[in-house]
Amino acid sequence: MGTIDRVGKTTEEDVKPTRRRLLAGIGLIIAVGLAGCSDLRNQQFEATSVILPEADREAFGYAILADESTTFEREQAGVSVTITSHGAVYVPDFEDDN
Repeated sequence: MGTIDRVGKTTEEDVKPTRRRLLAGIGLIIAVGLAGCSDLRNQQFEATSVILPEADREAFGYAILADESTTFEREQAGVSVTITSHGAVYVPDFEDDN
């Protein structure tokens, strides 16, 4: 048997889970889990292109070989995600050499 606290309840009664405490705890967990997540169903991300400006390419002697973008889309369990990535490849420009 537990000890009696100031309000006349035993400490074991305070520890025993009740339906009210369980529902309050579940509600709190759901509220905290969804805080700031109002639009989780349709997410989209697009990386910004990183392009070496023409003046810098000329100064360092590089030419652009490829400049491509790739988009990846996926939908699962009612959630859709779109990711777009940009890539560029630069190579030394040997045409300017004499």
